[in-house]
Amino acid sequence: MKDLGVTKDQVMELRFLCTEIFNSDYTMLHFKSGNADVIETAFSGDQSRLKTNSWKQSHIPLSKPVELEKFVNKFDKNRFKEIDTVNSSKTGGLLMSPFGASSIGSFWTIQGEDPKVQVYECGNYHRDPMKNSGVNSPAMAKTTHKIFFRGKPSTDEEVRERLKSKIKKEAK
Repeated sequence: MKDLGVTKDQVMELRFLCTEIFNSDYTMLHFKSGNADVIETAFSGDQSRLKTNSWKQSHIPLSKPVELEKFVNKFDKNRFKEIDTVNSSKTGGLLMSPFGASSIGSFWTIQGEDPKVQVYECGNYHRDPMKNSGVNSPAMAKTTHKIFFRGKPSTDEEVRERLKSKIKKEAK
């Protein structure tokens, strides 16, 4: 977000939406959070501040978009209390499994921790090497992950200053 010229104090909340199609199962996650630890992780990439309560206490479930009607929401309002896993990577950001619920096998993962074995999860678990081969390979999961941010609108002066700064950087 820094590359977009957005500062941490401008972000009020983050919205998360992912979908997954795997072995004829259609799953999704859709919620928002205004938790300071979650927002800090989005900016710094450092997951060490995350706690299970960072996700449990601050999530707000969002309705299912009409175009995703056949998808099952794996983290409805009752399932967020089951989050029992957070990653603590200094560089994982919101990519390397920032949260999950091992009891129901439900995780948000945009890439795995091992660059040789890419893992993409949206409400499912694809990391067991014994089960995940052939058609059950994590590579067979079709996922889309999106993170949006909402903040207070910038003033005209702030927009001008960001634009000037960007033009100066590009001119160098």
